[in-house]
Amino acid sequence: MFLLRRLELPNQTDIVLKDVSPSTWGTIHCEFDLMPERQILDFLVQYFVYGLNWMKQVIHVPSFLANYQL
Repeated sequence: MFLLRRLELPNQTDIVLKDVSPSTWGTIHCEFDLMPERQILDFLVQYFVYGLNWMKQVIHVPSFLANYQL
């Protein structure tokens, strides 16, 4: 959803992807290309949740992990 907000697309689950402009698709592909592999993301998320988050409890862990697994 962050990427959709950043690209000023509606924050809706029923967004019609065929109406997304080619330049927006280009931006989406560039952003995804910058992301590390899923295995690395999983490690970083686990480290944050169990190694850092407990100090300030920035996120609600069960909710975050449920959404992250999507």
